[in-house]
Amino acid sequence: LGLQRALGTLAGVATDGGDLLPVPLPGGAAVSTALDILDRALLSGQRAAFRDAISEIAPIIDSELLLPMRNAAPSMFRLLSSPAQDAAVDADDDGDTAERDRQVAIVERYRTVMSNWVISLDATRGALQRVVAAIEAPNTPASLLGDLTATIENTAAVAATTRRLLAEIRAGQQ
Repeated sequence: LGLQRALGTLAGVATDGGDLLPVPLPGGAAVSTALDILDRALLSGQRAAFRDAISEIAPIIDSELLLPMRNAAPSMFRLLSSPAQDAAVDADDDGDTAERDRQVAIVERYRTVMSNWVISLDATRGALQRVVAAIEAPNTPASLLGDLTATIENTAAVAATTRRLLAEIRAGQQ
């Protein structure tokens, strides 16, 4: 039950993350399918089914979803921050230091957002690895579940900070 709740929290962070950035997130179907498989395995109460499902989907989730999104962070930063960077240069050329400073602050918020993005993806990858390690172990220690839950809670906290920063960016652009 604890693992099911932790996975539910992780699913919430992953699906809520779609509104964090003004670009569509890849792999939504993969995450949904993976969580459906895990949910069925957990509900059936069959450790073997759960083990098989994780073994099947963990490498795919990591290599086709999490790692590409993490590696895209520098490009995403450039895409998201370039209008503010351009506006800062224009404001500097015009001698409008207040506007330049406002645009630079937006760029710095995007930098923090993308840093949080990478931290969240790394935490998710680590949580996935811990789940795989747990199911491959003969017995799953309670401490592993606690560690996984703490990682997911940290990921949720980073996501909340990211949402706040994006709200500030959006408010500052209007």
